[in-house]
Amino acid sequence: MDRRIQRSRQAILDAFTELLAASSFEQIRIKDILERANVGRATFYNHFESKEMLLEEFSLSLFQHIFEEGIAYDHFINLLEHLFQHIGDSAPMRQLLVSKQAYFLREFQLHLEIYLWPKLKPLFQTKSSPLPESFLQEQALSSFMATLDWWLPRLAAYSSQDVSRIYLAYLANLLQEEEL
Repeated sequence: MDRRIQRSRQAILDAFTELLAASSFEQIRIKDILERANVGRATFYNHFESKEMLLEEFSLSLFQHIFEEGIAYDHFINLLEHLFQHIGDSAPMRQLLVSKQAYFLREFQLHLEIYLWPKLKPLFQTKSSPLPESFLQEQALSSFMATLDWWLPRLAAYSSQDVSRIYLAYLANLLQEEEL
């Protein structure tokens, strides 16, 4: 990709990220992004079809970074810590999660299914279970989202390591073989 194209694309993403840290997604207008990025409308639309597509790119970039092929994690908890750390460090990501912006949450959930579930799935396959995989997936990913909902207002009190251990302890509790 041409360097000028890369620079303008990155300027748009950076402007969007800065605006997300200060405003809700719904309040941000394309015009605001253009002014902050110092690009024209045509340049924006050469890169993104809409503000929603820009939001998809923002979400996808987090997951692609965390789950890159080249990154090796010694243990699953290290991957979780990295994911929670990036979410905790990103004011725009926190803003979107806390605001419950529907479009973003659908995208985020989709990325969890694509990237996180394949890493979680082996934990659930170690036990013989009559439960359908789709049910287990829904429970694991919903509990991840619930963990984020619980953690974000308490960010100062719990580190990414703490919340990773809490989430894994919860999953371990779910995976107990004892029937009720």
